[in-house]
Amino acid sequence: MTSIDATLSQIDDDTLRLVPVELVRRHLVLPINQTGPSLTLAMADPTDTIAMDDVQFATGLKVEPVQVSERAIRRAIREHCSTLKRKMNDAEFMRSHAGAFISYLRPLFDR
Repeated sequence: MTSIDATLSQIDDDTLRLVPVELVRRHLVLPINQTGPSLTLAMADPTDTIAMDDVQFATGLKVEPVQVSERAIRRAIREHCSTLKRKMNDAEFMRSHAGAFISYLRPLFDR
C-alpha cells in the first residue's frame, strides 16, 4: 500500500482531469492512471459499486479499483484540489469529454 500512497502525490494533470471534482469529493476517490479504456481508481472502499459506476459513467472508462487508506486519499485530494478545480472550470475539459459521453451512451440507443 505504501507504493500506491506515494503514487497519489505524483498524479499528472491529464489523469486528474478525467474525474470531475464533485465525484472525487463525494466518493473519496482519485484517478491514478489511465491505460487504454481502463482507469485505475484509488478508493478507500473498492467494493463501492455506486462510486465505480458514477466514475465509469462520467469518464466512459472501465474502473479498476485499488484500495488506499481514506487518510491518504484525503491528503492527496487536498494536494491536488487547486488543480482539480482549475480543470473542472476549463472549457477544454468539457470539450475533451464529449466523445467519452457519446461513446458510453451510444450502445444504449443502438439496441
